[in-house]
Amino acid sequence: MPLTHDTSPAAQAPVAESARVEAGDGVTLHGEMPNAVLDMYRQLHTRGHLRPGWPPCPAKRGLLLVESGTRRVATARCDRLKCHSCVVPNAIHTAEAIAWAKPTQWVTLTRVGDCWQAARTRLTRWHQQLKRWGASGEFAYHVELNPAGDGQHAHVWWRGDPLDSMTVTRANQGAYAAAGDVFISDSYRVPTLEYGMKAVLWDRPAVPETMWSSAASFLEANGGRLVHKSGGYFRDERGSPLPIREARRRARAGVPGHWDLVRTIPHR
Repeated sequence: MPLTHDTSPAAQAPVAESARVEAGDGVTLHGEMPNAVLDMYRQLHTRGHLRPGWPPCPAKRGLLLVESGTRRVATARCDRLKCHSCVVPNAIHTAEAIAWAKPTQWVTLTRVGDCWQAARTRLTRWHQQLKRWGASGEFAYHVELNPAGDGQHAHVWWRGDPLDSMTVTRANQGAYAAAGDVFISDSYRVPTLEYGMKAVLWDRPAVPETMWSSAASFLEANGGRLVHKSGGYFRDERGSPLPIREARRRARAGVPGHWDLVRTIPHR
């Protein structure tokens, strides 16, 4: 069977992108309204933001991944988040792992500070306050810049005791907040929750040559990471904590296909 070169981001990891999510309706909000527009969460059945191709990793030139059976070919990846070619496949894998952990609610918290250190402290205290009130659960989150440029907000994926908007607002020191149910689409080969990483996945250029501004700003706001989590957000079937790399692998455990690394032979 001949080789077919697949340059899409979905093949590069290889991974499958998910539905897009946008501002939700019918959410009860509490707390002081911020000046910036608060983007909420709603899962939509659309793949309109997919790109037809993606550039090869400059650090892995001459190396290819070949899928056994289909003989599809994808460019090898260095997997560094600072690599403009690898940050997107990394984000898709991360979104798959977040969905695999089956969070039960989304939470949006505003006024979490103007830098990564402040946001991390704010989210830690938010979780500690919930625990003091008897709410048990684990969570993962992303920090985003406000559209108006006046600070940051956080998108949280929560799995645990049910939370309402009033409770999450009080735990967020009275700042504007909201909570709602998560919908994980089963319309795709590997379900994802990518909304919190839209600065990386949705705002990207068609063929970047360097890291684009929204992705660079997102990584800076998150201390160089794509997601942050409490210690037990990823767990195996026995309840033991898992590192995110293992959670990413398990999220794709049911996807058929094996990829082998091969080196190309340069023309003389």
